[in-house]
Amino acid sequence: MISSGPTANVLIVDDYEPNLLALRATLDGPQYKLFEAASGQEALDLCHKLEFALIILDIQMPGMDGFEAARLIKACDLNRETPIIFVTAFYQADPFVQKGYAAGAIDYFGKPFDPSILRAKVGIYTDLYLKTKRIQATSETLRAHDQIKGLLDAIPVGIVMADTNGKIFENNTEAQEILCGFELKQLHEYKAWWPNTGKPLKLEDWPLTRALKSGEAVKEEVIEIECADGTRKAVRNSACPIKGKSGQIMAAVSVFQNIGEPNTDHDGRDHRSWNWLTRLSS
Repeated sequence: MISSGPTANVLIVDDYEPNLLALRATLDGPQYKLFEAASGQEALDLCHKLEFALIILDIQMPGMDGFEAARLIKACDLNRETPIIFVTAFYQADPFVQKGYAAGAIDYFGKPFDPSILRAKVGIYTDLYLKTKRIQATSETLRAHDQIKGLLDAIPVGIVMADTNGKIFENNTEAQEILCGFELKQLHEYKAWWPNTGKPLKLEDWPLTRALKSGEAVKEEVIEIECADGTRKAVRNSACPIKGKSGQIMAAVSVFQNIGEPNTDHDGRDHRSWNWLTRLSS
């Protein structure tokens, strides 16, 4: 069982070069990125720098043996949860096997080993490790989303975020209240007008659409929108693109503020929507 996902970092540790060569040949393939160490100390140094999906560790080595190396690796923050397989030609009796498990190993192979069995075990352990990491990353993303959602809901202006296709993927409580419960999905589903002319807004007229297309901010335009209950209200609407490190447009955020009934003078009102937008996009 070999993961078809990301490449797994695998550390092989042995002081005897022919053994490293045999392990290298057994695990040769694009699914693994192999790192080698010729001593326990060298392995420990690597474990303080890099995170591994699996460590294959010889026991009999000069200086720091495999048991001690495993204990120290398990105390390392980056590789505290990394599975370890012991491979040894000498320490195959039960007391040594038990000592290996006590040191943090999850499996124990004698030398000479069957390459097909070791390859299969490595595939299982690395696949499980990578899947666990993906689950952890997803959980962290969800927690971060919940925190961001809580922050957006505390902001006293309506906030809408859309991807490059104009699909709305985030909005806050104030946005829903301004629209009287309208479910936010796609901009083209909403009715809006220019207050001075009464001309309907086309999809390309919305500040959010223009920010996505031009890559430039659109500041405080007054438009009239139709709410879910059929009423109209005027909002002050701004939008700004969200760009990646290389400058590509990844999404856009639009901020709008309820400023009263249509056909009224909106000059002199506060500018909270633009102020919040500049904070969110900075």
